[in-house]
Amino acid sequence: MDETIRGSGKGAEAFAKLGLSATDSTGALKSQEQMFEETVIALQNMEDGTEKARLATELFGKQGSELMPLLNGAAGSVEEMKKQAHELGLVLSDEAIDAGVVFTGQTDQVKRMLGSVATQVGVGLMPIISKFLDWVMQYMPEILITRCVL
Repeated sequence: MDETIRGSGKGAEAFAKLGLSATDSTGALKSQEQMFEETVIALQNMEDGTEKARLATELFGKQGSELMPLLNGAAGSVEEMKKQAHELGLVLSDEAIDAGVVFTGQTDQVKRMLGSVATQVGVGLMPIISKFLDWVMQYMPEILITRCVL
């Protein structure tokens, strides 16, 4: 759901292929339980095959393959699938999802800040490196002669 909220990543692509959105008609974020039910129903409506298995794995991880009998309709209702998903640890609380969104935002900001620091250090070092390269070019003949003599 985090990838869907950001609009990028395999999760967002998988939800898009299933015609699902992480927000309701008012723009509010759907609960994980609601998204799970919609995802299961969308997967059940797909024909059995590799695309269905691939989407289930992208959305549910390796547990997606364990859910395939349920997604293929062999094991019963959505309620049974919800129960199994909880047992497999696939369902996170809304608080956990919110914390994940905040964490992702924080890590993205730190990456941008570190990139800026690296750029500033690079800009500061450019004159020093430039002087060194000028020196190397100026004394290259002497460096080569000394190297050849040794």
